[in-house]
Amino acid sequence: MDCFKWNTFASRKNRVRERAEQIYKISERVSSFFWDADGRPDFEEREGQQDMAFEILDALKKDQHILVEAGVGIGKSYAYLVPLLLYNHYTGKPAVIATSTIALQEQLLNDAAALQELLETQCKVTLAKGQTNYLCRRRADEYLARPDAEMADALRELIGKGCQDRADFPGDLPSGVWDRLCILRYGHSCWNCHHPCAYRRMREDIRFTDGIVICNQDFLTAHLQKLFRGQDGLINKTVEVVVIDEAHNLEGKVRSATTERISQSGLLKMIKEAQNDVMPTEQPYIQKDLDTAQRAVRAFFPMPAAADAASDRGFGTGYEIRGTVLLPCRFRGPPAAVGHGGGAGQPFGEHPGLLIL
Repeated sequence: MDCFKWNTFASRKNRVRERAEQIYKISERVSSFFWDADGRPDFEEREGQQDMAFEILDALKKDQHILVEAGVGIGKSYAYLVPLLLYNHYTGKPAVIATSTIALQEQLLNDAAALQELLETQCKVTLAKGQTNYLCRRRADEYLARPDAEMADALRELIGKGCQDRADFPGDLPSGVWDRLCILRYGHSCWNCHHPCAYRRMREDIRFTDGIVICNQDFLTAHLQKLFRGQDGLINKTVEVVVIDEAHNLEGKVRSATTERISQSGLLKMIKEAQNDVMPTEQPYIQKDLDTAQRAVRAFFPMPAAADAASDRGFGTGYEIRGTVLLPCRFRGPPAAVGHGGGAGQPFGEHPGLLIL
């Protein structure tokens, strides 16, 4: 027993020493990057950016949360990407960046690629978008088989080339058409699909990646909700560092994700979708249960389905369950806050916020 205690103590001591050495190396590289700009004529030194990078580095060193308010032009993306890339490079531990827009996700992916050339790192960076941004080959085949399918030839050509991301398709593609092509609900039926699926591949990658995942705040919220319920998350569970950019939008994202609207038309639609997931040969065996469920829904909602559908568009009445969710985090240190570019002491004011967990 004494030997076990000593080995545990020695192992913990070694981990602390190893982490201190890693942070020291990261600090040296961050200092060199921001202070020694020789050889990078296009790189503009910004004092606020440097301060922010070192505040982030200090928070990593002390296992603290950090809240940053940065004005436009500070260069906050580089300020957290440089420490984060070096953190991943030296520790080998995965990290997450969550934003509120796809445009910023794609910009960060490009920025990370440019920075990796300068830093001479080879971190794996994965872009994780929501499921509606990816093509569902099964739904696409069903749509293109219709005689009235719009832009059918162009779509077949792009799909034949392997395009699956919404960004790979024409910008003038009507949203109504894309709604018939994209993934609506990722579930068991998708796992058995024989078509190559970029979304399924991405989901598998981020569950086991030791790199950096760039996702949106909705995706991160869904991941944390699963953890909160005791389920497997969407992202590697060993993640210790989470950067939430555009954090002033986070509260709304979480509230939206945890608010459920219950309506007659919505529940009947869910029952219909569940029925469609059952094999045709098995459907006669569940028809009685389906009829019972539909009658129960109509009895609970006395309003006609047409009026209830109007309530979904903001008219009439409906039932709404609003909630929130605690965001679990592995870091348990005390919080640290810093203001840059005005508004110090007033986090999430008029300037974008950055939250690092």
